[in-house]
Amino acid sequence: MEKTREFIAENIERISVLFILVGIGIIHSVSDKLPFLNFYYLPVLLAASACGRKTALLVSVLAVFLITLYAVAMPSSFSVKIADGMEELREAQRGAAPGARIAAIERQISDQKFNLHFSLTAWGSFLILAAITVGTLYDQKEKQAEDLKHAYIGILEMLTKCLECTDQHVLGHSQRVAELGVEIARELGLADSAIEKVRVGGLLHDIGKVDVNVKALQKSVALSEEERREIALHPVRGAEILQSAEVVLRDVIPIVRFHHERLASEEAEIPHLPGVKLDREMTLSIGTIAVADAYDAIVSDRPYRSGKLPWQAAQEIEANAGTQFHAEVVKAFKRVIARTM
Repeated sequence: MEKTREFIAENIERISVLFILVGIGIIHSVSDKLPFLNFYYLPVLLAASACGRKTALLVSVLAVFLITLYAVAMPSSFSVKIADGMEELREAQRGAAPGARIAAIERQISDQKFNLHFSLTAWGSFLILAAITVGTLYDQKEKQAEDLKHAYIGILEMLTKCLECTDQHVLGHSQRVAELGVEIARELGLADSAIEKVRVGGLLHDIGKVDVNVKALQKSVALSEEERREIALHPVRGAEILQSAEVVLRDVIPIVRFHHERLASEEAEIPHLPGVKLDREMTLSIGTIAVADAYDAIVSDRPYRSGKLPWQAAQEIEANAGTQFHAEVVKAFKRVIARTM
């Protein structure tokens, strides 16, 4: 449903023009055209629900302009009553009917043209009003959604800062991973919705560490095998933690769960999360956070080692393309990093 909406939003102008042309074709093929004008509510409401008031208003004005131009240029082909009146007038003139009779027919035609213009004015006014009303409701809904999104992102950022307080050596890590992940996702040409999931996945990718022994996280010497295994489980624990917010974070959980996997395959299953497929977009999203996470870890100082230079980190990631990291993601990562070095 979301992909359909994005497709409509991206192609709304073409779709609306297509609807209008089809509508003109339908209207042109019938003798009494007024009842078919309601067809134009379809592209207008489509534009309003997909793009908001401005686009809907443009579509409605275009439809009103074209139909008005058609009606003014060829009124007799637009209304059956006007066409019949014009035919009756021609017969009366050929038959040398009395002037009073011809004048009466002309008055009838004039009245029918007035009725036509009045009907068109009423139709056009309601069409534009519908565009403004539905478009305004859409704009208000989008503004509320945007406000909620900002609050939501703010809460996530506060949550990651609280998480990082347990380990002073990784302060800002999740934020940097999210920012780099977004740049890579844009370079890959992912949809806006997928980019937003990458951002959230970057902020939350280490959330499972809240369930890890703090001493192991803060240790400045080599970890024991048991401690390594415990820390290695943080993606699984992170996915389990986010299950409680599955309605909101359903498509983020795979990013958190698999960001340390070599190459998450489409056959991978997520316990208690049926219906989520690791398709190409999701696999690229996971691979994006995997690369961003690894890069920031390599260039950051740790108690037991100094961080490497950006070009060294880039080389290390490139050396593992196709094995540890998704090859397509690594190519996009290299283009992003090349712009910053």
